[in-house]
Amino acid sequence: MAAEQSKLIFHQFKRFVSRSSKQFLRNLLQDTPVARDQKMIHDRLLEAQASGRLVVLQVEQDQRNFISIAGFIGKKQILDETVVVKPLKKEDTIQLLALAKIKKVSMLERNKKPENQATGTK
Repeated sequence: MAAEQSKLIFHQFKRFVSRSSKQFLRNLLQDTPVARDQKMIHDRLLEAQASGRLVVLQVEQDQRNFISIAGFIGKKQILDETVVVKPLKKEDTIQLLALAKIKKVSMLERNKKPENQATGTK
């Protein structure tokens, strides 16, 4: 009886170690630095969209050339692959950018009128 119970416990432990090892290896292979960076960029874009902040994006054109784009993130839902950027000037065109091409995100607060310290009014 004790031998059967120890075999059962050993078998359960062996299955646990096997599953844990497979899961660890799968996570290790899927979690690359590029994937983490893209997730961080995606989260920052969502934050900028929710707060209505101005963003400046560094976008890769090709392997050696980058451009900077300033604007506001569109209110439509950000997809995993693309993001809509509304320009600062209304006459400029809206841009649809691939998330994989965005290398850096900077957020700026909208301009606010300074408060009058004496009265607390703007």
